[in-house]
Amino acid sequence: IAEKPMETLKVGVPAFCYTLQNNLLFVALSNLPPAVCQVLYQTKTLSTAFWSIMLLSKEIRALQWVSLLLLVLGVVLVQWKDSDGSSLGPDAKPVMGLVAVASCSLLSGFAGVFLEKMLKGTKTSLWVRNIQLCLFSVPLQILAIVEQDYAYVQERGLLHGFSLMPWIVVVINTGGGLLVAVVIKYADNILKTFATVLAIVCSCFLSMMIAAFNFQPSAVFFAGVFAVFISIFLYSWQPSPAALKSMGVNSKV
Repeated sequence: IAEKPMETLKVGVPAFCYTLQNNLLFVALSNLPPAVCQVLYQTKTLSTAFWSIMLLSKEIRALQWVSLLLLVLGVVLVQWKDSDGSSLGPDAKPVMGLVAVASCSLLSGFAGVFLEKMLKGTKTSLWVRNIQLCLFSVPLQILAIVEQDYAYVQERGLLHGFSLMPWIVVVINTGGGLLVAVVIKYADNILKTFATVLAIVCSCFLSMMIAAFNFQPSAVFFAGVFAVFISIFLYSWQPSPAALKSMGVNSKV
């Protein structure tokens, strides 16, 4: 970390992008209906593909673009909730909300692909990369706490309310973060997106089995699940040139 300060500084780019993205998401939710914000934010999948082409020179076939569009549709349908009862205040600014959510989408894709390029472009271990990210993300989060919850923390302490269950969640999220880094290094961000959507689908099915959640899936939910599985098949399917030729389709599809 100390021997290669420029490499460490480069990691500050995705750390800053993720922090800015989280704050812009709050701006978007404050100025757009939740359903609209949810739909637009899922374009981060397409943003990831775009930055993969720009930064990594990745080639994406036509069928894979179709699968990514289906994935966006699928995750929107799976997470769709009726928001007719939600209303925005008179001070809401839809244009600001649109700019914020579009920026979130671009930042999410850029940060992920930039980090992928760093992980694959050097021999630095994942552990060192995670430490480098913490050097930037922890101070930024401390600033966020000071700005938003300083009075509460001063009154009750930083770890007030942290019982066993919150600590279990922290450990699970930590393990998930390490696994994400492994997926990005040895696969890519687009496959990570597919894995994330599958995790959402699995979580929904598990919620159906737990009575306390009272989750009752609708036809829209199952349509979304179907779209997700079709998108996974299309992304991984690579027909032989002979089969494509027999169908009269360009071999690059």
